[in-house]
Amino acid sequence: MAGKPVAVKGMKISIIPPLVTGKIKIVSKPSKKTKVKGKGVYFRDVKIKITDIRLLILGSLKPGKAEGKMLILFPASKTEGKSVLREGDISLPIKVEGAMHPGPNGVPTKSPIFFMLQVEKAGQKTFTSA
Repeated sequence: MAGKPVAVKGMKISIIPPLVTGKIKIVSKPSKKTKVKGKGVYFRDVKIKITDIRLLILGSLKPGKAEGKMLILFPASKTEGKSVLREGDISLPIKVEGAMHPGPNGVPTKSPIFFMLQVEKAGQKTFTSA
């Protein structure tokens, strides 16, 4: 089985399912020690903040937010004692806080939003990990 590209600074993360939208910010800094073509790699416990989260099918009166670590189900090779993050890796489910959608009789109600994150593009194609 071919390896997957290791995620580095400049990687792109997307929200799945596509019915959930939001603005993603990577809080963790990439490794200063382990680099691919001058870009530091990210590990599987990378910290993420997501704001302006909306569930498209319900409509949103108030967007929500979430933050946490992008913990991956199937860890990869290790460097610096930690599993690296790879293109295609998917996080455990994340729960949104504070989102509201129109409820019965127009009364706002909490949106039951859960989503996952996926490394859509690793930021490089040269170095891979099984």
